[in-house]
Amino acid sequence: MKKLNNVREDHEQRLENLQLVQAEDRVKAELIEWNLSLVEQALRVMRAALASQLSWTDVEAFLSEAQDRGDPVACAIHHLRLDTNHITMALRNPYQQLNEEDGEHDEVKREEKEEDKKVEKKQKKKKKKNMQKPESDGLNKPVLIDLDLGLSAFANSKRFYDLKRHAAKKELKTIEASEKAFKSAEKKTWQTLKEVRVVASIQKARKIYWFEKLLWFISSENFLVIAGRDQQQNELIVKRYLRAGDLYLHADIHGATSCVLKNNTGKNLSWKMMLVNLVESA
Repeated sequence: MKKLNNVREDHEQRLENLQLVQAEDRVKAELIEWNLSLVEQALRVMRAALASQLSWTDVEAFLSEAQDRGDPVACAIHHLRLDTNHITMALRNPYQQLNEEDGEHDEVKREEKEEDKKVEKKQKKKKKKNMQKPESDGLNKPVLIDLDLGLSAFANSKRFYDLKRHAAKKELKTIEASEKAFKSAEKKTWQTLKEVRVVASIQKARKIYWFEKLLWFISSENFLVIAGRDQQQNELIVKRYLRAGDLYLHADIHGATSCVLKNNTGKNLSWKMMLVNLVESA
């Protein structure tokens, strides 16, 4: 089941990454469209600077001077990547800025109206607290976007839309492939669990023979040979399991194990036969 969960988590993580890439590409494409004039001017300025045979160092110095003067086009250029014929611009949503300005204007009017009303201080504080918004709600942070100097502003926007569509197709293929992989992993997992249950049931149903609690083996002549693990089992072997016709062997050493060759043939076995069985089996 752990392997199955890992496959599911990996599938969800890949889909989440693809969806994030699509969202980022869509935002970049829209920001270029919303700032189409600004982006086009920046591309033209950089193309003109490069066409004038200026060195990259001179181009960077030219850009820095324009930024110091507060030129809006130059200030929107974050940095140059002339080795790959790209520039990086920091673009904002101009419509969100307008909405924020309108919101601030409405806020001023609202405060003026509230000042005219004679309301208790506690109610005023409560209203102002309710009217306040989190600082993060009004943020319009710039987004860094790489632009190809060989393309127009519209073509750069289209490039990000194409990347978004490519990521969307990849997401669909990933979903299809992941579903197959998940079904395969699920099938293997259930098959493994089924096999484990079968083995467990077989082991549970298997009969435990009386001699398995002792030391034992089957000799080359198919005789069962048993021996005690300790003194208690040595006594148990002699008192309970030693029968007429069996051969008993014990070393002339204190604490040595008792060894019995079980004879179920009904024939008398010689000590030579017992030793041969013991030696060959060892």
